[in-house]
Amino acid sequence: MKFFKRQKKNNIELDEVYRLLKGYYRCSADEGYPFLFMSDDFLNTLHWTQKEIETKFDNKLVNMLHPDDKIHLEKDRDLLRNQYKVGTCQNVVFRLKGKDGYHWVSDCYLASKQDSTFFFQGNITDVTSFMLDKEKRAEERNQMLTALTMEYSTVVMGDLMENTMVVVKHDGHMYDHGGLDDFSSEDKMNYTRCLRDFYNRVLVKESCKDFMDILSPVPFMNALLKNETVELQYQIYPNSNGYESLYARAIRLYDEKHHFRFVMGFRPMDEVRKKENVLELQREIIEGISKDYFSVLLVELDQGQIYSYREAGSNGKRIADFCRSYHDRWTELLPAYAKDLVSDASRENFLEELSFEKLKSTNEDYSFTYEYMSDEGVLYYQARVSYVKKKDRTRAVVIGTRDIDDLIQKERLQKEQLRKAYIQAENASKAKTNFLNNMSHDIRTPMNVILGYNQLMKKKLSDPVLVDYQKKIEQSGNLLLSIINDVLNMARIESGKSVLVESSESIVDMVEEVSNVFGAMAKEKEIVFDTKMDIKHKQVLCDSTKVKEILVNLIGNAIKYTPNGGHVTVDIKEFECSKEGYGTYQIQIIDTGIGMSESFIPTLFDAFTREATGDIIGTGLGMPIVKN
Repeated sequence: MKFFKRQKKNNIELDEVYRLLKGYYRCSADEGYPFLFMSDDFLNTLHWTQKEIETKFDNKLVNMLHPDDKIHLEKDRDLLRNQYKVGTCQNVVFRLKGKDGYHWVSDCYLASKQDSTFFFQGNITDVTSFMLDKEKRAEERNQMLTALTMEYSTVVMGDLMENTMVVVKHDGHMYDHGGLDDFSSEDKMNYTRCLRDFYNRVLVKESCKDFMDILSPVPFMNALLKNETVELQYQIYPNSNGYESLYARAIRLYDEKHHFRFVMGFRPMDEVRKKENVLELQREIIEGISKDYFSVLLVELDQGQIYSYREAGSNGKRIADFCRSYHDRWTELLPAYAKDLVSDASRENFLEELSFEKLKSTNEDYSFTYEYMSDEGVLYYQARVSYVKKKDRTRAVVIGTRDIDDLIQKERLQKEQLRKAYIQAENASKAKTNFLNNMSHDIRTPMNVILGYNQLMKKKLSDPVLVDYQKKIEQSGNLLLSIINDVLNMARIESGKSVLVESSESIVDMVEEVSNVFGAMAKEKEIVFDTKMDIKHKQVLCDSTKVKEILVNLIGNAIKYTPNGGHVTVDIKEFECSKEGYGTYQIQIIDTGIGMSESFIPTLFDAFTREATGDIIGTGLGMPIVKN
């Protein structure tokens, strides 16, 4: 260090010699280390002018330091200053603020004293690129180490210069022969002894004959220096956990004069083989499913690159040839394919469904049909779009294309057959309705005449036998007229001639009017017939005729199918309604009648359908009329 002492050599001051060095500077030992001198190279390294440093950093070195480096540099210089080691040279690396960001610099500085005043003078060299490269290599090694500890069941770290190793991770399942299981993660073991012990007791020597030659310290170091990683596979004698085949990977961490550190991970190959078998099974399944598609393409959504996975037959080959012709680029292939092979009617929708923008913005799988222009004419193809995630977490889309022309033709034939059948049924229904509407007057007129003459005859009869005959004629006539009215009612509804006619009505009056009609019938069967009402608003807008028709059918059924001595109740309730000016009304007809079976309920509203009820007569139209 004599070179740095203050003395004359060839009549040139040492300070002047120092100034000739690149990046030279001088600063006071006072607080903050104010600059006394800055060379042009010092200023050019950091891209500042002297005036800018004086203004922006108050002309102090400490203000230019990176916050993480301040404490360490001040500690070093305080030590030099307090111990008055004038002429002692130090070499440190730290970061200084430049106009374009922080620069890593190597600083060789000297503590000096002149006239009882301490100061520092030094020379900086920019080492930013070296430090960043070193950080990058360290980060890469850290990532590799992280990957090892996550993917490998056993991990060891060692120093080949010290011939030591320590277990970083060990799940206790792979080696239960002893060896690694005998040590905790804090024990430092002799590397060569562990290697030899493993070779003698655990390793199947025929599986890796050069095991010792590869992993002995000297050849191991040489291999790691050359490639930075070493990989090998071997077998061990089966243990209670069944592991036999293993894989090992070693990575060089760093090497220096007295150290050569590495990390090595071990994992069972049996697990890997199982995964490979699963992947092979998945591949076979995918292959089987994809047989329905003559073309299967994978499109990467980051670059639009196409990979063809299936090109069966002439159709699949044609699509694959298009891919190759347009450099396997989706944005180039799509418009050309649409122009040459997709019909005019389908082209716009085809381009929209498979545009690169839609493929990137959509997350759900979908499919669509388009018309393909083949040499024989138009064929119907279906494109199936499915999204997948690749190993690197980026998205891709799989597009499968299949021929559905036969399926489309069958569907069209079925639709045409259904259309014809529907038209035929509709015409038949119209004919029936028109017939019934036209016959309504002709059917009702003679029935009313018969019933009228029957009433006239009733007044003239005195013979009890004839009176009985007359009564039965009247009952049968009324029943026949009721059946005719039901049929004509249904016909009128189906023809669309039935319309709603709303008017202001009292719901109480409507219910009482219908109840009075059935009062005598209920009394004759000794049925208790009552009405319950819990309503606030009696007056409503409704079609009273249709409301009464519904009530007549429901109450009539209840009394008809309730045995003598039963009970029929009409229960009416009003509920709150959120819509202003409206009410919600519930009308229940409750009886103790014979009921119906669960199997009949699905057909309750079918026309002309009745459950077997012995001698009770009916048309099976009451409930359909109620519903319609």
